[in-house]
Amino acid sequence: TAELGLRGGDLDFTALPPQIAEPLRKAPGITVIEQPGIANVWLGINVEKPPFNDIRVRQAIGLALDPDQMVLAGYNGHASRARALIMPQVLGYWDAAPAPKRDVAAAKKLMADAGHAAGFRARITVQSQPVYQTMALVARAQLAEIGITLEVEAQDAGSFFSSGKGDAGKALDLFLIRFSGKLDPNFLAQWFTTSQIGTWNWQRWSNPAFDELLDQGSAEL
Repeated sequence: TAELGLRGGDLDFTALPPQIAEPLRKAPGITVIEQPGIANVWLGINVEKPPFNDIRVRQAIGLALDPDQMVLAGYNGHASRARALIMPQVLGYWDAAPAPKRDVAAAKKLMADAGHAAGFRARITVQSQPVYQTMALVARAQLAEIGITLEVEAQDAGSFFSSGKGDAGKALDLFLIRFSGKLDPNFLAQWFTTSQIGTWNWQRWSNPAFDELLDQGSAEL
């Protein structure tokens, strides 16, 4: 809708994802301005819901996925893979953070060890926007190699941002979510605390040590 409004002259300005904005560079009367952002996009897993409550299953998913391919497909080379929670522009960036390589064989072994050698069915919930749907399709193809049959559920923004809230979030399997960043590491990290379960911690992950460290790091004399 935004693209058509821009092309038709009904809009003077709009923000568009790279895969839609890129072809507009050749459109008459339109100027494309590319600006880097500090948003995070990640694939979350509901750690409370079986079989994802088994860390071996989550590790298998991590090894089966290729984040570089997902980002390339979703952003056409206009975004980079994140290796840690804090991005390079922000205080606290972990320059030496590891970037694990895809290892399908190791992922299959973990699945077998967890009792899921035959695989299982799961759902990934995303916003109905090309960037997220494209990345979800890459994830679906890659997870199929370890026996996980992934259904892609695309929702409008209103439905999507309600899907992880309160008790409704207990039904999530996997999801792709975006959070706009700020130049404040506390802002970026606070969504993963125990108190955010049912609000923005859709992973439903809880670690008291993390909560305490974040509190300590959020204070100064």
